[in-house]
Amino acid sequence: MTAIIQSVENVEAYGENLSVVTTSEGHQVIANKREDGSFRWEPGELCIYVSEGSIIPDEVLKERGYWDEEKDRGLLDGGKRNRVKMKKLAGFESRGLLFKVGSYIAGDVKVVTNEWNEDSIDVEIGDDVTEFFGITEFTG
Repeated sequence: MTAIIQSVENVEAYGENLSVVTTSEGHQVIANKREDGSFRWEPGELCIYVSEGSIIPDEVLKERGYWDEEKDRGLLDGGKRNRVKMKKLAGFESRGLLFKVGSYIAGDVKVVTNEWNEDSIDVEIGDDVTEFFGITEFTG
């Protein structure tokens, strides 16, 4: 289980409401399109790739839009709805999750923010931010 800074290499339509996002490390993840039908991701954009088997804290799920307020739980898998699992959609296996990086600053250094604890760090492609986000490994 890891959360690594990567870049988006390619985005392709996958059906009417989905896209396949390929990262710089070759990971392919299914992502929803926006309500207007446009892609959520663009080539060259930085992302945080969270691998299958990761447990994501509730605060991070809330901050990153993976929370159901009505049911007061995450939108992922597992008993607590906080686990990244392989999803098979229309024959495609999506093995991970992508998060937006946060704010950008000039140059190669980017800032990743973690609003729930008001912390931020400078990152580059390849940096591991697993500990920063409090992501742990599923051991069940």
